[in-house]
Amino acid sequence: MLNNLQVKNDLGRVINFDLRSPNTEDKKYPLVVFLHGFKGFKDWGFIPYFCEKLADNFIVVNMDFSFNGIIDAENSIYDSEIFRKNTISQQIKDANITIDYIKTILEGTNYFNGEVYLVGHSLGGATSVFLSTLRNDINKIVLLASISKINRNSERQKEAWKELGYMEFRVQPNNQILHLDYSYQDDKDLNFRPNQLIEDLIDFKKPVLIIHGMQDVTVKIDEAKILFDARCDNGLEELTEFEFLPKCGHTFNVRNNKDNFEHNICLNKVIKTTNDFLLNNEL
Repeated sequence: MLNNLQVKNDLGRVINFDLRSPNTEDKKYPLVVFLHGFKGFKDWGFIPYFCEKLADNFIVVNMDFSFNGIIDAENSIYDSEIFRKNTISQQIKDANITIDYIKTILEGTNYFNGEVYLVGHSLGGATSVFLSTLRNDINKIVLLASISKINRNSERQKEAWKELGYMEFRVQPNNQILHLDYSYQDDKDLNFRPNQLIEDLIDFKKPVLIIHGMQDVTVKIDEAKILFDARCDNGLEELTEFEFLPKCGHTFNVRNNKDNFEHNICLNKVIKTTNDFLLNNEL
């Protein structure tokens, strides 16, 4: 495993990422890139464990978006001045630059097969779908507790947000207050069509796996059904799999980095389902 590798984005900001790979190099492997969600980061909760388990069969990268603002992963402490400037467009650029950089490194080896798979959690699911329209090397997508739309605020909420100039968020468990500038909403209004996430998911004519906890109160199960139905209603049912998990929440019953992941039935089901889907060459 290679920790805290770096590449710079188009703004000169650093993107940190970790790279894991199987212990043997006697065959070629696909690249799996994990994209975290809103207020997420590469070392949060289940993400390192998830990536470690997948690295038995794949080259796996988990990355920090350059404006996620995290400065102390162990205690979930953010630089609010960085976090407040985040946008979805920048996240897509960061992922695109990171994948290009990693591929440049791996193409000089004899154990990368050229395929790229994306795994996105929550907002990272949307980022994965948007990214697939920019690249022709994305072969599979896994959507973990993914949103189905990026405009998630009412007109009244947006008016209040615009008037104040920022929106406040509280981080658990340390109760840090984060601000997000209205430029985040401006970016969505200017650069994304209202239904673009669904449209791009339909345009992706390759395998997609949707996994969602039925007790997810952050992103309701109805959003997973919207994603699944959109694929099936457009003739992509044979390229679409889903797993709706009972007694599972948004982060698959993980609260923090200190949880006992080995005994988390929900999380390990997510890992097994993802691993089996990515290994399946018959889709």
